[in-house]
Amino acid sequence: MLERMTQRSLAFSAESDEGWQRFLASVEAASASLRERPAEADTFQDLMETLQAEWDAQDAAARQRREEAARALVHAEQRNLLAQRLASEYGQAASAADVPEFVADFLRVAWPQAVAESKLSCVDGTDDPQGLHALVPDLLWSVQPGPVQRGRLQRLAQIVPGLIGRLRLGLTGIDYPAELAERFFDRLGAIHASALRDGRDAAARRAAEEAETAPSEFGPSVFDDPAVWLAGREAQEAGYLGPDSVAPSGPDSVSPEERATRPALVIGAWAELMVQGQWQRVQLTWASPHQTLFMFTSPTGAAHSM
Repeated sequence: MLERMTQRSLAFSAESDEGWQRFLASVEAASASLRERPAEADTFQDLMETLQAEWDAQDAAARQRREEAARALVHAEQRNLLAQRLASEYGQAASAADVPEFVADFLRVAWPQAVAESKLSCVDGTDDPQGLHALVPDLLWSVQPGPVQRGRLQRLAQIVPGLIGRLRLGLTGIDYPAELAERFFDRLGAIHASALRDGRDAAARRAAEEAETAPSEFGPSVFDDPAVWLAGREAQEAGYLGPDSVAPSGPDSVSPEERATRPALVIGAWAELMVQGQWQRVQLTWASPHQTLFMFTSPTGAAHSM
């Protein structure tokens, strides 16, 4: 019983912490009950069950929020793992084609997330429900330089509207940053416009050349960490903390030898986490199946994942 109380008390670092008085009241009630009953095994068992039931009731809302956050993180991890495989495939295709750098970066970083999200969100098991995977060859073909031929112009005129529509659909599904999306479509549109004018419009040709040669804006720096990227709504639900939100440990704070001897964090372990410039008492409450995402929960039920 003391062990159970002690574990629960680790959620608090000061008497002023939210929830402390409520916890203290439950312990005092249990102590008062002990003075009125014989100190036997059954007594302690009953008290532990009563205490645990009271604590579980207090934690119900926080547990629901934690479960919702965990579901968002599991989905994000599944999408990221699938996106990594797709990124390799798209990267090879882009390298084999003569396409502008910004298109190749877009296909390696952003588009795999969109295709993976579409696949995972389909409940009937359809492999490419929105045709996002199938458009990759068309996108690569549409931006490749080559002699202007009547057949090419006709095909471009046919596929470009649908291509742009599906690209927008996919980016919307992953909450892709709107400003970056518009810059991408501006550059892509300039290339398509020049090609559709048969390359004879000097202004359109210059705009296309600028779009093709300008530095890429769509590489890995688009997201804090593309390997574990979360869409905006997922990050909000899961309390996701990017690199700028968590205090760095510093180059000299922990040596590799010290780090190697530290015990691994296990579910239920308590820790101090600096969030937005303030230390918070948190408990490791969940880790994703592939150990790429972790969630800490504060005593008030707020989730912090990373």
